[in-house]
Formats: sequence, C-alpha cells, structure tokens
Amino acid sequence: MRKLAWRRFSAALAVVALVPLAACKSSPQREQEIVQASEPGAVEAAQERARLDLNCPSIQTTILSREHGDITRPAALHRVVYRIEARGCRSRAVYMVACTPNTVCSAMTEGAGIERTD
Repeated sequence: MRKLAWRRFSAALAVVALVPLAACKSSPQREQEIVQASEPGAVEAAQERARLDLNCPSIQTTILSREHGDITRPAALHRVVYRIEARGCRSRAVYMVACTPNTVCSAMTEGAGIERTD
C-alpha cells in the first residue's frame, strides 16, 4: 500500500514539474518582439558612443546583425547583441551593443576602432 501511494505521489510530482517547462517553450514570435523592443535602445547607445568617439554631433547608424540565444526561457541569459555601424564627420566605427530587457544598453567598439572615410 505504501509503495502504491509513493508511486502516485511521484507521478503527480513529475506532472507538476513538467507543466511549467511546457509553458516556457521558446516562441520565435516572442523572441522577435524582445529583439525589436531592444533595438531603439541599442541604436541610441551606439549613437551616443559614436558622438564621443568620432567627435561628431551628427551620426547615422546601420544595424549589421542581431544575435541572441533562447531569450524567452526563464533560466536563459536574456541578452541581445547588435553589431551597429556608425558614420559621421568622415569617420566610421562598428560597435557591439549588448541589451537586456528593461535595462540600459552598453556599446563597445569592435575591432580596429575608428576608421577615417574620405
């Protein structure tokens, strides 16, 4: 009798443990929403950094790429990394900008840093 009760308890515990995992399954649509929501902050961070690095008040940016893991899972690293090119005042730089939801994005110069464009 005791063994049967333990088996029922174990089975019920397994079901209760698996239900939240099924609910947390990644959704490509949700991932896209998170990536798009972070994009304005990423562009702003790259422009702010480029204004200082390039010593230029007018900066044009282009998003070169977006990278992220499974950002919809609760235990995942919730971060999107953008590669953003910034141009202004005959100079160019590429930035890696990391964003996490509901926080400030941070930009750092990629590779060689600032290039002169004529």
